[in-house]
Amino acid sequence: MDDSSSQRYLLKEILESDGYHNIHETADSRQVDFLHRTHQFDLILLDLNMPYMSGFDVIQQLKTIQTIENGLSIIAVSGQDDEVTQKQAFDLGVLDFIAKPFQIPTLISQIQTQLEGAKANV
Repeated sequence: MDDSSSQRYLLKEILESDGYHNIHETADSRQVDFLHRTHQFDLILLDLNMPYMSGFDVIQQLKTIQTIENGLSIIAVSGQDDEVTQKQAFDLGVLDFIAKPFQIPTLISQIQTQLEGAKANV
């Protein structure tokens, strides 16, 4: 989820070229809960600075349906990568933090690590 259409397009292209196919994206943070309930995501890439609801608010909303504790991995992606922002994200249950602009190999590696960790916990 990202409010930038070019960023969402780039992420989708990167992930598809790396073999991921069940990819859904939105610019509207209010849709994340519905999309997750519909598709039961294993992983959400979440921009923290979004219109309507912040990424922090989205995480809180997802926690109300207990998905983070039940295997949902969230990776925060943000241009705001100061210590306070990162601590707040990790305190809410984010498993990884990627600062923008990100390096593609780093992004893919972090996604693979989170998905492999989720499989190991099943």
